[in-house]
Amino acid sequence: MFGNLGRDIRYAGRLLAKSPVFTAVAILSLALGIGANSVIFSVFNALLFQPLPAEKPEELVSVFTSDPSDPWGATSYPDYVDLRSGVGAFRELIAYTIARLRLETNGEAELVLGERVSGNYFTGLGAKPRLGRMFTAEDDVPGGPWVAVISERMWRRKFGADPGVLGKTLRLNGQSFTIIGVAPEGFRDTLAGLSVNVWVPIVTSAGPLLSDLEQRGHRDLLLLGRLRPGSKIADAEAQMQALAARLKQNYPETNEDRGFQALSAEEAGVHPRIRNLLSVLGIFLTAVAGIVLIIACLNLANLLLAKAWGRQREVGIRLAIGATRKRLIRQLLVESFLLSLLGGAAGLLLTFWATALIRQFRPPEQIPISLDVGVDLRAIAFTLFLSLLTGFLFGLAPALTATRPDLNPTIKGGQSVPKRRRRRRLTLRNFLVVAQVAASIVLLVGAALFLRSLGQVEGIDPGFETRNVLLVSLDLREHDYDEERANPFVESVLERVRSLPGVRGASVAATVPLGFERKESMLQVPNQPGVEEQLSFNMVTPDYFRVMSIPLLRGRDFTPQDSRDKPRVAIVNEALAQRYWPGEEVVGKRVIASGAEYEIVGLVRTTKYRFLGETPLPYFYTPLFQDYSKVVNLHVKTATEPLQLAGPVRRAIESADPSFQGLDVTTLEDQLAFALLPRRVGGVIFIVSGLLALGLACMGIYGVISYSVRQRLREMAIRMSLGAQARDILRLILWESMSLVAVGIGLGLLVAFPIMTFVGSFLYGISSADPVSFLSVILLLASAAFIATYLPARRATTVDPMITMRYD
Repeated sequence: MFGNLGRDIRYAGRLLAKSPVFTAVAILSLALGIGANSVIFSVFNALLFQPLPAEKPEELVSVFTSDPSDPWGATSYPDYVDLRSGVGAFRELIAYTIARLRLETNGEAELVLGERVSGNYFTGLGAKPRLGRMFTAEDDVPGGPWVAVISERMWRRKFGADPGVLGKTLRLNGQSFTIIGVAPEGFRDTLAGLSVNVWVPIVTSAGPLLSDLEQRGHRDLLLLGRLRPGSKIADAEAQMQALAARLKQNYPETNEDRGFQALSAEEAGVHPRIRNLLSVLGIFLTAVAGIVLIIACLNLANLLLAKAWGRQREVGIRLAIGATRKRLIRQLLVESFLLSLLGGAAGLLLTFWATALIRQFRPPEQIPISLDVGVDLRAIAFTLFLSLLTGFLFGLAPALTATRPDLNPTIKGGQSVPKRRRRRRLTLRNFLVVAQVAASIVLLVGAALFLRSLGQVEGIDPGFETRNVLLVSLDLREHDYDEERANPFVESVLERVRSLPGVRGASVAATVPLGFERKESMLQVPNQPGVEEQLSFNMVTPDYFRVMSIPLLRGRDFTPQDSRDKPRVAIVNEALAQRYWPGEEVVGKRVIASGAEYEIVGLVRTTKYRFLGETPLPYFYTPLFQDYSKVVNLHVKTATEPLQLAGPVRRAIESADPSFQGLDVTTLEDQLAFALLPRRVGGVIFIVSGLLALGLACMGIYGVISYSVRQRLREMAIRMSLGAQARDILRLILWESMSLVAVGIGLGLLVAFPIMTFVGSFLYGISSADPVSFLSVILLLASAAFIATYLPARRATTVDPMITMRYD
């Protein structure tokens, strides 16, 4: 058996070598289809299916604090302490939270991704140090040592893999930490997609802000528990619910509606909300890549089917001398599998190249992620499985068709099949062409919609001026600024920045429009019973609306006199005024937000706050100096290119507080581009896939028509001998081919209409049934198909009837 298989493989190899053009086209088609799917699998394999970096990860569960609005919330430190001591089902319960830390080395500063962790973090995970030691419980207590553990990557990058790194000092956020250990090689964060560089103890690193950490309502910790032998998740959840009931009774102000729940280790490495988002994205990307692969399979099936017609004499002779049909089918399938494996190997090389590019991708600073994507054994196994599957899919129909010749006419060199069977084969070939065109239409329509949408985005007015605005994020809490010290520091920064040459204005806001960070408050309107709505808002300093070029329509702007000891005031947008006081004067009205009453002193234009495509949202602003935000964003209006002032602005901030070094500086235009990133990524995916589909479809149509013309040379010669002109032959072939394309376009449109409704939420300014996009795709595909058909059809008109008839 294996001897026959070896002979089949060698024979298939010789046949493929004799047709280098066909083989190259087939391998390239499969490489693109299989490679696209393998790349997507590798990305989601790294994000969703990698085990936690821990011993016995099956014992680990994620623990969340839940409330009616969020079942997967973070936990406060006091609640963590109660859970750690009050839930006996856990052998260990570790806590951690992400932190962006400012690392100072050799007079330079940079932002690094770090974590604040409980003293049992590494022991709970079972991680052994590469060098030195890990944290212990004694390291994570008030007044404990300022120590740090660094990643193996940082050890090599910053310290040149120096074995003497232990005991050296790390400056993080202006504090000195002693390096006590290096994490093991390859140790990644417990949250997939993050590559943490340094770990510090939660309590010790809180320093002067320990009082904030000890507040039960201050929730920012993620928890990971290790079950005791014999314990199950249900046991832990029952004990956590009993504890939640006690906390509700003891601390009704902070724990009235709070509970706890656990998630199994298989899903613990990805937050449920992120997992759901990634799952939807994965389905979308897999569907797009799957369509590309289907088109490639249809393409090759049609080419193999056409090629099989040219081998009918060979097949007929082999059947006549005793070969079984089963034996010939196996031989033809071996050829298909060999092609698919070669295509899979090329696709795997494409995957290695693509994942290397993905690893080089550096997202904006707003997203502290690291796409540590690689090709592991699971990805290789997936590629092998996909290669074998595609070999079977595109090879079966041609193999079955080619092994059913009529022996007598085949051996004599005549027509190999009766007319009825030949019509059946032509029907199969036509079906493959129609399906290929239909699948291509779906991807091309998606590409056209995204292209049109991105074009529309350029014309969307966000409601504020994006040019010549510099942004600098200032984390006040990380620099030990409490509510009393924060406002004087902000005023000092604004005074220094406004005095710089080239600065037209400066202001500070808690959030940046179209950014990730949002502030929300429950808004109530006096004298309007039942009016209570969760709305987004921003805290800003005076001059914010002038810096952002947001028109003030009524009333006044905030002033320095709007301070903490003065009555609270607010400015609302048109959408909020229209919702609650249509046709009335809004200035002088009052609202209640987060339990405090505000007088409305101004009305501003409605802008875009979350997404460019959003409908007008009710929104309000409050003075930053009447409240406190641990993270604020400096907005600098410049007279020239904003980044030209990045250095002077940094130095102005450092002059107010030298601990603020290595600050992240960007522009409002970059923020807008970042807000468009998901749409642009979706557009690139659809556009690339659409172009691949168009190329594969044209390649397939050209190949099929070329083979078809070659097989019909005798027919064409007879027609020309009977008086047919070249234009008649050309018209016949074009009509037959373009009819198939028209049917494929029609079926593709029927499929594309419902599918595109699912991507409608990603589009700006156009509907998912945009007629311009659909018409453009029809014209593009029809034109490309016409060219792919015309070239071989044109060659058919150059047939010399006498030579062809004499040869036959």
